[in-house]
Amino acid sequence: MKRKRRTCMCCFNPAAYVSHNSTLALCEECYLSFSDDYEASMEEEYGMSFDEYYDIEELDDDED
Repeated sequence: MKRKRRTCMCCFNPAAYVSHNSTLALCEECYLSFSDDYEASMEEEYGMSFDEYYDIEELDDDED
């Protein structure tokens, strides 16, 4: 089964990360920015990392 190529929801570059429910699709740069912002403001409050909170997984490059 061939999967549709995902694009970053912020800058429309190819996505490198996607949340399990597909609400977030982020390129490497936007992922790092979102993760840093989350860790700076919300990680202590929720008690889990950005990846755990949004159930993020890295996309394989061969899913074209």
